[in-house]
Amino acid sequence: MSLIWSKLIVNVGINALTAITGLLNGELIEYTETEELLELAVKEAIEVAKTKGIKLINYEPVAHVKEVCKLTAANKSSMLQDMLNKKKSEIDFINGDIVREGEKLGIQTPVNTVLTNLVKIKEKMNDRI
Repeated sequence: MSLIWSKLIVNVGINALTAITGLLNGELIEYTETEELLELAVKEAIEVAKTKGIKLINYEPVAHVKEVCKLTAANKSSMLQDMLNKKKSEIDFINGDIVREGEKLGIQTPVNTVLTNLVKIKEKMNDRI
């Protein structure tokens, strides 16, 4: 379970932000605004995981997500590719999952809520075109 959650947290930090902004993975940490949102989304996910009793593999998950951004700098995340191809994304199973689990545990997840909603709006806009 901890490996799954560690991978989920990487996706929480990268996918929705790239889908919304159109940035490549590495570009997320080049802008103060997206880097801050990445950090906040990941911290919310960490709080949810810890409250659920899940021990994460990475001791510094925020630093790990940023390292993944560097290592995959030129990549378009799968969610960004979904947006570009006007397909439904997996937002409900990534950031949306953090939101739902947070609600169950009484943990507020405002950044993940906003990211989830923005991606869903983009999906609806893609349906109109």
